[in-house]
Amino acid sequence: MPSPFAHWVVPEPGQVVDGRYLIKSPIARGGTAAVFDAEHLVTGASVAIKLLLGPSRDVDSSVERLRREGRVIAALKHPNVVLIHDAGRCATHGVYLVLEKVVGRSLESLIAARGRLAPPQAVALAVQLSQALGAAHRQQVIHRDVKPSNLIVTMVGGAEVVKLIDFGIAQVAGEAFVDLQRLTTPGQVIGTVEYISPECWSGDADARSDVYAMGVLLYEALTGQLPFTGTAISIMARVTQGAAPARFPRELPGGALALEAVVLRAMQSDPSARYDTPGEFARACLEATGPLESLSLLSGQEGATGRRRFVRAPYVTPVRIVTAEGTVDGRTIDLSEGGALILGAADCSADQRVQVKLPLPISGRVLVVEAITRWVKLHHGKRALGVEFLSLPEAASKEIVAYVGLMASSDASAS
Repeated sequence: MPSPFAHWVVPEPGQVVDGRYLIKSPIARGGTAAVFDAEHLVTGASVAIKLLLGPSRDVDSSVERLRREGRVIAALKHPNVVLIHDAGRCATHGVYLVLEKVVGRSLESLIAARGRLAPPQAVALAVQLSQALGAAHRQQVIHRDVKPSNLIVTMVGGAEVVKLIDFGIAQVAGEAFVDLQRLTTPGQVIGTVEYISPECWSGDADARSDVYAMGVLLYEALTGQLPFTGTAISIMARVTQGAAPARFPRELPGGALALEAVVLRAMQSDPSARYDTPGEFARACLEATGPLESLSLLSGQEGATGRRRFVRAPYVTPVRIVTAEGTVDGRTIDLSEGGALILGAADCSADQRVQVKLPLPISGRVLVVEAITRWVKLHHGKRALGVEFLSLPEAASKEIVAYVGLMASSDASAS
């Protein structure tokens, strides 16, 4: 019997969802859902709208997961958690959530660009994250997908604030709809395997499962490396068998080494050996490093080129890089008039002349532009490239500037 959701279509820029939300441009695309920059046609509010992608509409659990995410976020109402403005079902585009449009940088992009964070900044980030997770846990919600791409650093009232996003696989106490089987088919995992605690593989998550993910996140932020890498099956086997992560590299600054024991305790395979709450973990981090600093991740220099900086906006899309040796593929994380941050391009080196091909964020037209790889860093075992555009066509420049402007416009509540 055909799925009742089979006729839903993914919106394109210029289309209207549910008669109220004008789609402007894509922001990000995941395995089952996509997020778009949108405008409320009545109030003019700038928002983000999240909808399911084509294949997931034939799976009832994906629809319920999105609706459940809306209920979870609505119950939290915390300054370190993305806000929800509206939700509904469009006859053409399916079920959707209307969320606060968070303008800033993901922790994933910051780690990729910097290599690692200074210990006081990593701790400042952990403190804000602990407040978001503490609010969720008080509502008996376990996030289960704490990872760098789900943390956005943004500006609020002149200060940098961490926003926790994507509660799509959160576990809610008392609800029957829980993804107990994390490994759905061989090699496919609900969540991101590197951050999943041992007990989550059997569906036994509690607050200490999010503490484990925080530990992995701090490990990565401080060292620039993940504690466990490999296939989903190999990582699952190692963490469920109690394998210990590698010690911090001894060449790290003293502040990072002072946090080693704290971070490794958060990552213990036995939940009872970890900190009981995210707040307890954050307090232990502060005791190891000293007074809490203000977060200042958005103002720091990246790539150390000293060149003129352009305003960036998050933009996740496939990208192809053509070099003298051949073609490599990756994905963008950030985009600006001056260039892009690209992950997963395997064979590029610094200061290399390349050709970049990617779809523009508003029109979807494929941009082909000459560029230079100004810096290269390793991120999750792959290369992260800071690419500077050369001779950007005027039409493309205007479109990117318009997109960045749209993303940077003031947030307002949708009615």
